[in-house]
Amino acid sequence: MASGSFSKAWTSYEPQYEMTVKWTSTANRTANTSTVKVDVSLYVPYKTSTSTRYDNTITINGVEYDFTAPALSNAGTYQLASVTSGAIAHNANGKKSITISVSYRFNATISGTFYGTQTATATVDLDTIPKQATITAAPNFNDEANPTITYSNEVGSIVDSLEACISLTGAADDIPYRAISKTGSSYTFNLTAAERKTLRAATKDSNSRTVRFYVKTVLDGETYLSYLAKTLTIVNGNPTLSPTVEDIDSGMLALTGNKNKFVRYYSNPSYTMNAAALKEASIDSVKAVCGAVTRTTQTGEFYNIENDSITFSVTDSRGNTTNKVVALDMIDYVKLSCNLAAAAPSTDGNATLTISGNYFNGSFGAKSNSLVVQYRMKINDDSYGAWTTATATKTGNTYKAIVNLSGLNYLNTYTFQAKCWDAVTIVESAEKRVKTTPTFDWSDTDFNFNVPVKIATDTVLRRNTDN
Repeated sequence: MASGSFSKAWTSYEPQYEMTVKWTSTANRTANTSTVKVDVSLYVPYKTSTSTRYDNTITINGVEYDFTAPALSNAGTYQLASVTSGAIAHNANGKKSITISVSYRFNATISGTFYGTQTATATVDLDTIPKQATITAAPNFNDEANPTITYSNEVGSIVDSLEACISLTGAADDIPYRAISKTGSSYTFNLTAAERKTLRAATKDSNSRTVRFYVKTVLDGETYLSYLAKTLTIVNGNPTLSPTVEDIDSGMLALTGNKNKFVRYYSNPSYTMNAAALKEASIDSVKAVCGAVTRTTQTGEFYNIENDSITFSVTDSRGNTTNKVVALDMIDYVKLSCNLAAAAPSTDGNATLTISGNYFNGSFGAKSNSLVVQYRMKINDDSYGAWTTATATKTGNTYKAIVNLSGLNYLNTYTFQAKCWDAVTIVESAEKRVKTTPTFDWSDTDFNFNVPVKIATDTVLRRNTDN
């Protein structure tokens, strides 16, 4: 509410007569008008005798209002008049200056002096009526929503145009301006796919950011802006992950007949992560973990796997991570082993070999496992002879083959070795070197005891170690 005062003093005496004019204005924003109230008072310093006068005026913005002034008598302050104007139209930009003038006919005679008509005039500025619409509320919203704002436009259709937009920084209408109702109070942004893409692309490194909702008013060629800052959140933006895993080992595929079956310790699975970032983000990192081995590429291989699952993960530029575990249809292959026990030949030329170990006694799917057990030997430091197949007995996932040899010379040193193979691999045992030590032996020149000889409890002969 604008207000003010001005005055007019007269007479050559002190103190002086003084007329004071006080005014106040009240604005009507919707109508773009104001009313002005004018109060006029007179300070009388002396006892004065006047009659009531009718020919007095107050002029407000060119409109004249008559008033009747009271008769004066004693010294003091008198209320001369109080007038309220009609509606005064403001300019299109909401501004308004007016002239207020008061004309008062003072008809007293003091010491032979007639004071006549006195006038007080001033030009004053009324309140500027805001002409722009104001955004009153806006939501924090997500990238899949259609946010609704509320606004106030009290001057209605007077404005040239009324528009709303969403800006990322305030520098541009990134979600372009669109017309909104001049007489309405709310607007919903029905965002297009392209506009959502704009918001998401500007938020590719985090899950939220600040944006500004703007309402733009154009009136009489001038532009006015009103805005609120709110938070945009990206939802349902975690990267996708659809890994596939296949065995690429041709040997294992021949046994299983199925690229989605794996043989523990021997299969070589190849994977493709099929990872993708969503909503304008990018992939920051990927990881595939099988046991103690980690790969950091979208495609890759593992070798001779032992674990029956692979854990995949992908992280996007917003820091969102998606994990997925792929369980492998694993055939619990038992590692083939080959152990050899060999007894030294007896003096009659006989010896026994025991070959044993672990063995996968089952089916791979397309084929069942098989087992072949063989042995070979050599005399002293000669070369090995040919491999000879032995018959093995299977019990659960173990096997045993007992080989009875004859016709050996107990005086020789024999080295034995065994090997076995199944559908997956071949394994050889460690060499076993044996030599018979007889109780005694002799030659043309000596006679040796290879064991202690005792009479009762006393040892009388010991093995000769001086050969």
